[in-house]
Amino acid sequence: MKFLQRMINIPLGLLMYLCYRVIPQYAVAIILFTFLTKIILLPISILLQINSVKIVKITPEINRIKVKYFGDSDAIAEKTSEVYKRERYNPFLSTIPILVQLVLLMGLVQIIYNPLTYIYRVDNQVSSSIVKVVADAKGLDAKESSVQMQVVDCIKELDDTSLLDLVSEKYPKADIDKLIKDIKKSNMELFGVSLGRVPVKDGGITILIPLLAALAAWLLCIMQNLINPLQAEQGSLNKYGTMIISVAISLFLGFYVPIGVGFYWIWSNLFTIVQQVVLNMMIDPKKHIDYKELEASKKELEELSNIGSKKKLFEKDPYRSKEKADYKRFFSVVNKHLVVYAEGNGYYKYFKDIIEYILEHSNMTIHYITSDPNDNIFKKAEENNQLRAYYISEKKMITLMMKLECDVFLSSTPDLENYHLKRSYIDKSIEYIFVNHAMNSDNLTLRTHALDHFDTIFCTGKHVVEEQRAIEKLYGLPAKKLVETGYCLLDNMKRDYDAMEKEEHAQKHILIAPSWQKDNIMDTCLDELVESILSKGYKVTVRPHPQYVRIYKEKVESIERKFQQKYGDNFAFEKDFSSNLSVYTADVLITDWSSIAYEYSFTTYKPTLYINTPMKVMNEEYDRIDVVPIDIRVRDSIGASLDLNKVGEAGETVDRLIRDTPKYFDDISKFKENEFFGLGKAAELSGNYILESIKEKIKQKKQSNNGIR
Repeated sequence: MKFLQRMINIPLGLLMYLCYRVIPQYAVAIILFTFLTKIILLPISILLQINSVKIVKITPEINRIKVKYFGDSDAIAEKTSEVYKRERYNPFLSTIPILVQLVLLMGLVQIIYNPLTYIYRVDNQVSSSIVKVVADAKGLDAKESSVQMQVVDCIKELDDTSLLDLVSEKYPKADIDKLIKDIKKSNMELFGVSLGRVPVKDGGITILIPLLAALAAWLLCIMQNLINPLQAEQGSLNKYGTMIISVAISLFLGFYVPIGVGFYWIWSNLFTIVQQVVLNMMIDPKKHIDYKELEASKKELEELSNIGSKKKLFEKDPYRSKEKADYKRFFSVVNKHLVVYAEGNGYYKYFKDIIEYILEHSNMTIHYITSDPNDNIFKKAEENNQLRAYYISEKKMITLMMKLECDVFLSSTPDLENYHLKRSYIDKSIEYIFVNHAMNSDNLTLRTHALDHFDTIFCTGKHVVEEQRAIEKLYGLPAKKLVETGYCLLDNMKRDYDAMEKEEHAQKHILIAPSWQKDNIMDTCLDELVESILSKGYKVTVRPHPQYVRIYKEKVESIERKFQQKYGDNFAFEKDFSSNLSVYTADVLITDWSSIAYEYSFTTYKPTLYINTPMKVMNEEYDRIDVVPIDIRVRDSIGASLDLNKVGEAGETVDRLIRDTPKYFDDISKFKENEFFGLGKAAELSGNYILESIKEKIKQKKQSNNGIR
């Protein structure tokens, strides 16, 4: 620490000494010192100005990233980091001024406290001897940090300097006499008070310095808020928060440091204002920043941010105790056979038929984990003692998965092992089964290697088998168990639809159900699409993807409120995905790349209108296998499609689809029978596989235990 202090103090002390030699008045020398440090550090200031202009220049892009991925902090951080790298912007450069000021203050305090060392350039041994002699004679505390300043004041007041003869016994008397002469003619005061005085101890006129330092800090903040390119674009809270903190620090520290340091602080703030004016002349922000775009992007973000309630700071999680109890209860059960995991409410429908089949055909207990504390599964578990439900947050699932012990783990969440959900570190015999929550192409709509770490996949149709075998061959992966189960949700929906009483709508109902990938209907053309359909007198329901609602909750609330106010009773927003009534009763479905088109058309045999937004591609390597995704093949087989620039024709296209609905029945029926497995038997095929797999595992465990005995 002492070495670092010396590295700081030596160059700063030399600079202050030179300033004092030019102008032998300490207060004026401090002003010159402050000015010179601003000149010396000008290259850093220019770099900071460039950095500040750069961040404000890219702020519109950053704001629109925040709008686009509203509520998804991970995506916002990732995309923002990409922009920073592209633009070579370093957010940490903004900390340099604070660090520089700290270094200067640390050094200046030492310089002002030790004038013998830094102003009069006296050797350390000599200055120590002088301090000891004068301190003993005048009753000073030789260990006090400001003792050199007190010694200088004492020497200036001495008429008889013979006490310093004790020092000249060891050191040349001529040097001591010259030092005394230099000290007596020097001006180390401000307002007639020594610059080494500290306001909190000495009071009087010294109190004026911290007050002036606070005033200078206030003036600097006012000017920076007006002319600094970065600070001028900060919110009011940041601007005035910074102002309050700066003024408070200047006032507080001003009372506890020598007035010479406070005097420096006053002039540093004033010179900084002048410096910012010069920097703005050198690098004019107006030439680099599109302020019109900046304001537009800020307005978009502000409108979105103002919608919906915010969680209060330090608000306690009301479900923490429930999660803790459920976590303990889950691990208190031994010999678990089947564990099901769902991300939240609404996902139960993907497991419903399988669970009900197993409960009906066995006495097995099913352990159902959900990351939604309000999941409807808890009500179902109360009604059936073979079904046990647990609330475990996504974060807590990390440790649960690591310690998991069971025979079969069933989930519709992909990317096992790739992200937070890992295979158990304890039980290596678990069979991990992936249940599709869609009928479309896994290769296209899931991430690369999303299913690599599952042991078994329940396949909805031929396309799943073809893709998985091609992927295994391409990447040299071991063969998985591909069970031709079909799609339970489709069977379930078909039964419900066939059983319900059909009713012709006097006013036709149109359901808009987008996917949640980039540039989906919600983000590209919802306004124009809804307006075109409503102009034809139809009733419109918008049913966003559950994942979209989960990630962009506040954004969805904003859109819902806006559309409800704009379109009234002919418009509805649906966020409860536990019911399929809106799907069953729609006369035409409109989507982009969502798999709900399969569920709708293959249940009702009614056509789907596709909006050709950019294709939903989660796997950038999807075209490395020679299998055309079913999402592309089906597009013109079960309805019609419109390019984005023709969304205004949606109303007329819906008219035609409703009129020609009977013509689509045969086409949809043939495609369904040719492409998909286990129509009407998905639950039986899935349930039987799970039961047989568990029986086999129980048998193997018994044999293993017998072998040990």
